[in-house]
Amino acid sequence: MLASLRLHYAELLKKFGRFKIIFIVLPYLVLVVLCFYFAYQRCVPIFTNDGVKYTRKSICGKIKSAEVLPTPKNPNEKKVDVKVNTDSEVNYWEIIDISKSPHFSTGLKVYDKDLPSPVVRWNNFLLGVNQEHYIEKSGEAFLGSPASERYTLQSQIRTVRTYNIDTGETFDISLEKPIWEKIWYITSQVVDDTYYFGIGGAYGASLGYKVDLPPQRTSRITKLKTTIGNEITKYGNVYVSSSCYEGCTYSLFNPSSLTTSPLQRMTDASNDYINNRKEEFMGIDSQGRMILNIRDIPKDSNNQQSFETDAIAVVPLTDEKSTIILLKASELPEKIHRYSMIYGIDKILMLGFSKAYIYNMASNKFNEIQIGLKLKELLSSNNNISITKTDKAACIADMESIKYAIDLTTETYSDTPPNDCKKLYAEKSKEDIFKELKLPDNFEFVYTPTIYKTYNVVKRTPESELPNDSKVIK
Repeated sequence: MLASLRLHYAELLKKFGRFKIIFIVLPYLVLVVLCFYFAYQRCVPIFTNDGVKYTRKSICGKIKSAEVLPTPKNPNEKKVDVKVNTDSEVNYWEIIDISKSPHFSTGLKVYDKDLPSPVVRWNNFLLGVNQEHYIEKSGEAFLGSPASERYTLQSQIRTVRTYNIDTGETFDISLEKPIWEKIWYITSQVVDDTYYFGIGGAYGASLGYKVDLPPQRTSRITKLKTTIGNEITKYGNVYVSSSCYEGCTYSLFNPSSLTTSPLQRMTDASNDYINNRKEEFMGIDSQGRMILNIRDIPKDSNNQQSFETDAIAVVPLTDEKSTIILLKASELPEKIHRYSMIYGIDKILMLGFSKAYIYNMASNKFNEIQIGLKLKELLSSNNNISITKTDKAACIADMESIKYAIDLTTETYSDTPPNDCKKLYAEKSKEDIFKELKLPDNFEFVYTPTIYKTYNVVKRTPESELPNDSKVIK
């Protein structure tokens, strides 16, 4: 019996001996698999840890992004209404009289967004629209916002502030009906003895109110029946109102009846987005007449540089149908591709492809201006140039900056443009505004930022998801 059992075990050991190598290798295989598993867990391209999903650039690479995973919502969690602070800052400069102790505020303010300024000067008076702020529920829609209600900073205008520079007297002139709306821009100006002002939204401000000058405590603000554009410009005895937003429209303005009539020819000639327009606006002379470049336009051509002058014409603003030929193409000294005028100076700057001329409208004579070599090269290359103006000089810029100037009064060229040459479309700075007001030395602009407590109301918010800087209201 014992011998039989020994024989049986011997046969079993003999059979398992065939798998001896497996028993030896198996622990090592398990160890390798475990090492590979733990190494992969350290180098896995996408993994989650403490509620954050991490993504690597590659296996074992650097972390590319981390995304906080939403916390599973508890359907039984308490939900509350919260007020979330969204403070708004209003930055403005206030005109202060520093000769008094304590320093005296005129109450006239220039805001960042209002440049150029709504403050103007007439004789010894400063006038400005008095913009006030308040917080109220906004009716605007905000897509994607969790806010149920938004309480935003809004504006109202109830008065025009006046300040007498000589006496220090200040007082407000009230509107019959305050202006309550979304105010983005304010514009104001003095024309003759009338102060005009207006407000507007995203498309700019339009003049819609007036005050007769000089201002008095008993003065009244008159609301115009129709707005008269962004700006009024007086040329000789002619008044032109303009309304500009991605192009300008022009109208004749009658200050007696406060009415306007369209200047369609001036509008068409002034807007250079009309590539194939027959007439190009050059400027207005001292008599209030348009000066136009009547162009010879080849068929099917949209290249502005290929348009040649057919004639220079004069058109009275009070009679746009009238056309008076001033110069024929054959009378020009050479082929001209740029024209410029400055109001008050009855001269036309003409730029050819290597030379510059000034045409005197009064004497009917041309004067060639001796220009520098670099400007000659710029003209001959036919590159895009831009021309801005001071009260007497044309400022010529290449694609980078203003580099040259031609004075139309002295008819001289300079390689160094004057300091008042501005870039095309450059906005006025607060320093420019202060200079234009020509205030005595005892006045300063003082920067006065103010914080308004605007906020959002978010309703039915789970207590675990309360936003930062929020307060439970119920």
